[in-house]
Amino acid sequence: MSASAAIEGSRPGRTVRESPVEIALLIMTAVGMTILPYVVVGRDRGVWQFGATLAFVDFAAFGLTALVGPRYLARLRRRELHTVEWGGLAFFTILAATFTLHPSARGLVLLGRFGACLAIASYLTTTSNRNRLVLVRWLGIASVAQCVIAVLQRSTRAALGLGFLGETLYPFRPGYPVPTGTMRDPYPLAGFGLFVAALFGICLLQGWIRGRFAWVVLVSGGVLTGLSGSRAAMITLALIVCSLVVSSPRRGAFASALIAVGFVACAIPSHQLWLGRTHVVTSKGTEDVSNGRSALTEQATGLIRRNPLVGVGPGNYSTAVRAVPELAKKSPAGGILPVHNMPLMAVAESGALVVAPMLFVFAAVAHTALRNRFRWLPAVASIVPYLMLDLVFWFYPEGLLMIAIAIAFMHADWGDGRIPGPSEDAATCPVRSSVEAAELAGVRQG
Repeated sequence: MSASAAIEGSRPGRTVRESPVEIALLIMTAVGMTILPYVVVGRDRGVWQFGATLAFVDFAAFGLTALVGPRYLARLRRRELHTVEWGGLAFFTILAATFTLHPSARGLVLLGRFGACLAIASYLTTTSNRNRLVLVRWLGIASVAQCVIAVLQRSTRAALGLGFLGETLYPFRPGYPVPTGTMRDPYPLAGFGLFVAALFGICLLQGWIRGRFAWVVLVSGGVLTGLSGSRAAMITLALIVCSLVVSSPRRGAFASALIAVGFVACAIPSHQLWLGRTHVVTSKGTEDVSNGRSALTEQATGLIRRNPLVGVGPGNYSTAVRAVPELAKKSPAGGILPVHNMPLMAVAESGALVVAPMLFVFAAVAHTALRNRFRWLPAVASIVPYLMLDLVFWFYPEGLLMIAIAIAFMHADWGDGRIPGPSEDAATCPVRSSVEAAELAGVRQG
């Protein structure tokens, strides 16, 4: 790729110049999703669900946003956003409005992350196939690296001395720590691995990525799930496997088998973890099969009843629960936790006004996922269970970015996925993507 490549602005014939710094920041964002160290901002420096933090990936994403943000604003002025982008902008506008009523350091960080995701999604939608696949490959590298670290942590049952990257082990029970790679706990680790596996499965089915490295990434997604003991991750894995087969029965079955092999290979040695999770649930009785999620849901609905229109403010959920004794006493044994259902979290924090844009975005994504022979169904399958059963895609900085990447890829102009070389032209390499056509035109004119 040349030092600065011409890429699509959005209208035919409109190009912008793209610098290597953007690609470097894109790679840093991909790798940074798995690096935990963060700085605390604001006055509340308590436990993680109350204080505001900025992680490494935030700085990379904000840097990328500073470069590509003007491009997003230009598309906004020309009214060239996709339908789902308009829905995301409406969602962000309501978040910003409710933030002004209930400001907080944590809310400011959340708004910054959401705004960055809008700009980055716009960039990924309009950039070239080459750059999108650069991101996919580096996500794959990060996933495989996390898989290797997690397997070593599991085999040694000890940390590997990677504290400078945020390494910590999740204490399932004395003498049995659960590997977390260099992420906060095993649940976002499994969610990240499955999300990347879904992207690689799609690219493999479409012929955009080939080679054995893609197979390794698919296996890694299953391995990280098998090591996690997460039921939400297991449900997600099952949905990804099914959606890959629906998208392409023959090649999808092969990709699904690779994910399943990785899962089984690590779930069997980790059977104590999975059986222990089952025992914890069954010993609490049928009332708490959700493992505390029912109590968290009661807290969320209680907050919504108290603040139905504008909520308690972005980022203020746990603080608001703590301030209401009758809600705080319903907390599970682990203390006050965010509700493990992101639509409920959004309504509790920003009120009923977010319901309409949220449903609009869901409908637009579902419509896109069901088109083109269900091409993007695995990407949706990698996100929806976590949205409904966990807090990864709202509470952690990498979660919103994964949603932005999935939505951007679903609405991008991939054409046939070819990445033309500098000596190829339209006669020898037919490219249906207007982005690649713009790149080729820039090469010929240069």
